[in-house]
Amino acid sequence: MPFSILVVEDNPVVGEIVQSTLERRGHKVVVTRSTKQAVEWLGNYKCQMVLLDVLLSHVDGGQFLPALLQMRLDAGMPIIAFSAFSSGKMDLRHDGTAFDDYIPNVRDPDKLARTVEEHLLATADPFAI
Repeated sequence: MPFSILVVEDNPVVGEIVQSTLERRGHKVVVTRSTKQAVEWLGNYKCQMVLLDVLLSHVDGGQFLPALLQMRLDAGMPIIAFSAFSSGKMDLRHDGTAFDDYIPNVRDPDKLARTVEEHLLATADPFAI
């Protein structure tokens, strides 16, 4: 089942890795390069998941999380933090709110696809056509 995924990633190479990995799995992926672009996109379109780089050059991804939580129309929509440059664990909480999950290295395509699809399938409406 294809899903619509918004990726917030300021590094074009990493954005392409994430986009191509998930599009090969049949998903529709839009990459925005800033939180401002993400807000604009979410004001006009819907998605089933947001993947948010925690190491954006202009803002810490965790600082953007509260705004995303207020904006998302579907309360069950997963917001997953990721990094292309980390291999360890990180605290998923920011100011009392938490990401739904964390992908420490999106350059591992199998791990990326598996984590994304587990969350999408867990929140999918089984009666949606």
